[in-house]
Amino acid sequence: MLVRFRSPDKQVAFLKSRNRDAEAQDLLTDIERENQMIFEAFNAEYDFSDYYFITYDDYQNIRNDNYDEILLIDKEGNTIDNKRFLENGFYIISFEGAYETQFFSTDASGKRTPGGGTRKEAALAVLDHEFIQLIKPFPYSSGSYMLLTDPRSRKEISDNKKQIVQELNTKLHHFYRINQSQIAKFKGQDKYYHRQ
Repeated sequence: MLVRFRSPDKQVAFLKSRNRDAEAQDLLTDIERENQMIFEAFNAEYDFSDYYFITYDDYQNIRNDNYDEILLIDKEGNTIDNKRFLENGFYIISFEGAYETQFFSTDASGKRTPGGGTRKEAALAVLDHEFIQLIKPFPYSSGSYMLLTDPRSRKEISDNKKQIVQELNTKLHHFYRINQSQIAKFKGQDKYYHRQ
């Protein structure tokens, strides 16, 4: 699993372009604190699989399979140099919210691009390598289940990171336990985990 940190870059750049440097610094501090909470929550509550942390801005490198360009951080906070193991497959975990239904488009080569969705909730979501949210029966989300348009949702998901990670970890263990024979049968085949 690759756990995606939040990035303040675009928002900070916007605030600075408007000469709102104090607000930009406050936002930077808040997001650094939130990323530290993500790091601590996974180290405290997640044991289903190996996991590494990635920056929010590695989206294009991942989509283009430029694994050498990804900043990959282990659970001790060390940078990982040899990233070739990513070629064997991975999922992405992100606190950006989960859709009830996610839309995507497919180009002529079969590559998919996320395109929004319906009813986005403040939640931790599990995505595939193309940043498309997984679907049921896979436990693809955990969290507050409040719509992101609700002003309380960002604070609630921020304040409960350990609980949300623990919930996802429990769901993954349960899913694996009750589907062990199916997982063994389809291991490595995208059709089991992903949309067609």
